[in-house]
Formats: sequence, structure tokens, C-alpha cells
Amino acid sequence: MTLSRKTFAATFETENNRDDIARYLDEQLTETKLKQELANPNSEFYFAKVNEKVVGYLKLNVATAQTERDYPMALEIQRIYVLNTYQKIGIGKQLMAWAVQRATQLNKPLIWLGVWEHNLSAQRFYAQAGFIRTTEYIFTIGNSKQTDWIMTKTLEDK
Repeated sequence: MTLSRKTFAATFETENNRDDIARYLDEQLTETKLKQELANPNSEFYFAKVNEKVVGYLKLNVATAQTERDYPMALEIQRIYVLNTYQKIGIGKQLMAWAVQRATQLNKPLIWLGVWEHNLSAQRFYAQAGFIRTTEYIFTIGNSKQTDWIMTKTLEDK
């Protein structure tokens, strides 16, 4: 739970209202909610370690666990986060490669994810991984309604 909260806050707190971030953390990244997500058979969590320290994680969703219903045959990357001090050393690329591998194993023809319209570094990372901007939706953090882009990647041989 601490990793989820810490990485989310570090990613978004400088460009958002602190009260909105606190509200989001208290409503969406609670121990109870994370336990429910871990128990969902349509969600998978993977953790990245460096010297036995967990430094990042990946959450994948299929079927009813997906946060948007427009991609029923796809795999969603709901969360891919790495602690700031461990970014830029390839951990995100490894997590992304695992997501692509899981989509292939699950015979999913498409991977999709949401990314905040102002998170330019994440957008570049996803574009380098072969994702393209497809559409957008509203993502709420506290009282703030924000635009997230949906980016998709079609898998070859599907």
C-alpha cells in the first residue's frame, strides 16, 4: 500500500491541489481497496525489486476488472509506477515488457492504458513502447476533473 500511495503522490502532487491528492489517496489507495484489487481474479500485480527492495509495480486488468468498458478483449495497464530514485534505469521498460508478454500469453490483441494529458514523460515512454493516442476520458482526483488520454498498442500476430 505504501508503494502505491508514495508513487502516485510523487507523480501528481506537484501539479495538483494537495487536498485533491490526499482525498484520492484516502478514497482510492486504501488498504481495504488494495486488498480487494489483489483478490480480484481479473487483476494481476507484479513488483520490481532492486537489491530485495520493492521499487516499482505494475497492475494489469482484463475482463470486468478493466476501468473502461470499451476494450473488452484487451489487457489494461492500470498502473505502472517506479519510485523516482529508480527511474531511468530500465525498470519501467521491464515492467512494460512483462505487460506485453502477459497480453500475448492471454491471447489479447490489444493493450490500453490511461495517461494524464499533462504527464509528458509518461506519454513519451508509452509512445516509445509503441502506444498511440486513441481517445480520452475524464479522470477524477479529489474534486479535480482531469483529461486522461487512452493510448493503445495493437499486438502483432493477433
